[in-house]
Amino acid sequence: MAETNRAMVEIEIFGGVTVVDAVHSGSSNFQVSLASSTGDQRELFVNEIGKFKGEKARLLKAETYHLEVVADGDWWLEVRQPRKVGVEELPRSIRDTKPRVIGPFTFRGSHTMACSHQGERNFQVSTLPTDGRPGTMLVNVIGQYADETAFQAMGKNYLVVEADGEWMIDLE
Repeated sequence: MAETNRAMVEIEIFGGVTVVDAVHSGSSNFQVSLASSTGDQRELFVNEIGKFKGEKARLLKAETYHLEVVADGDWWLEVRQPRKVGVEELPRSIRDTKPRVIGPFTFRGSHTMACSHQGERNFQVSTLPTDGRPGTMLVNVIGQYADETAFQAMGKNYLVVEADGEWMIDLE
């Protein structure tokens, strides 16, 4: 059985979209969480078994957080707080094999998204507005998937993709 390592560090979050980009080479549980110093917010960004490579995003309020990592193998991570960035143009085609945070895009009403997933586990696509409003789950399935969906969105939003295999999104 591999030895589990823990690391904890304080990190200042300025509020808004926060992205954790992480890599883990172990074979057991890999967890990355951020807990506010006041104890009123705790977000589990990554909770995976085995190898992991990808990005996860959450909306966090401005505060000092405790970043905690639990891993049984080598790991690396970066915390990003994208601010004052330009927007990506639509339409857009995106392909990858790992969880990603893409954008932001400026949405103006009705849009369509065709997507596919070749993995075996959960495939989720959701919006994450930059202004703190709740996002919208656009796709939430297990296993292989191919379909098109229409949705409404306004303002600057990231797309958050959770996937364990090859995936594709065509966004209009």
